[in-house]
Amino acid sequence: MNENVNTIINYIGDMLNRDSINDEEKLWMESHIKDHEKAYNLLKKLKTSDIHLISIINRKGTISVKKLPKLSKMSQPTVSRTIKRFAENDILNRYYKVQNSKETVVALTITGKIIAMAHVDLEKQIYKNLDNILSSYPKRDVDTFIEILNKIKNLRV
Repeated sequence: MNENVNTIINYIGDMLNRDSINDEEKLWMESHIKDHEKAYNLLKKLKTSDIHLISIINRKGTISVKKLPKLSKMSQPTVSRTIKRFAENDILNRYYKVQNSKETVVALTITGKIIAMAHVDLEKQIYKNLDNILSSYPKRDVDTFIEILNKIKNLRV
């Protein structure tokens, strides 16, 4: 087998395996909200998918729960369970629309916003780090790299 293929597979595997309860990104976020004890303690228990759902809600403000599965690429039951857990932990508030009492909408609490803003800051830091790396390469090389990544992303067995 081509040694480059092995290297790429190993690098991608390493990147995916970093996504755990105590991954680098989460530790970075924890270090930036340690002064907010409640948010800090909750963040330690959150999965990456939880943090991404909080970020979506933060970007949208008040949002219908019905819209979250499509935006988050999570199933409706998973979103419902997660929203229930978030409400129980004071990460968000659930409301019913006045016009339609069957439609649930959610909005982040202060605690949820603290977690969301730590994620926004993390994304800015990642962007800055990637920009620093890419800026040292010619545009043509970066374009080729992006093209290769896109082909890997779309690879089907």
